[in-house]
Amino acid sequence: MKDILRELQSLSLKLQRREMTLVDSSVHIKQTINVLTAMKTTGGGDQRRRLNRASHRAFLRTAYRSQAWSRRSKLLISAFGLESRKT
Repeated sequence: MKDILRELQSLSLKLQRREMTLVDSSVHIKQTINVLTAMKTTGGGDQRRRLNRASHRAFLRTAYRSQAWSRRSKLLISAFGLESRKT
């Protein structure tokens, strides 16, 4: 949402300039529309950061679970004497 507001604020400031012509304003409006459309399809920077954080947390949970499973399995193997015996 912040990304969209930043783009609209930038457009507003450009349109308020004294030297702005009708042709220039049309170009800036079309550019802003293109940027907003791209944000809609790919997601803005904030959305990407949230998705990255969520995927990183999921990775950490998976890594922690696999480490915990590895420790538990080693404890069970040693407790029941199921270690592979070297011959």
